[in-house]
Amino acid sequence: MGAKGIKIEKPEQIESALAEAFETVKTTPVVLEFMVDGTQLAPPFRRDALALPTRFLPKYAHTDHRNW
Repeated sequence: MGAKGIKIEKPEQIESALAEAFETVKTTPVVLEFMVDGTQLAPPFRRDALALPTRFLPKYAHTDHRNW
């Protein structure tokens, strides 16, 4: 589609990638791809956000992870 893609793998690359993107966007669309560590949760996520569900009501017992 004619866009320029810039892949950012390290925090040190952000400044130069943004500078390049702001210069390039004057003539061509730009897509920035940030590679992130999926094991790290950033705020505002809670630490238990990815925990398996625990159901306490009997009618939902079949969806509890302990019954899988």
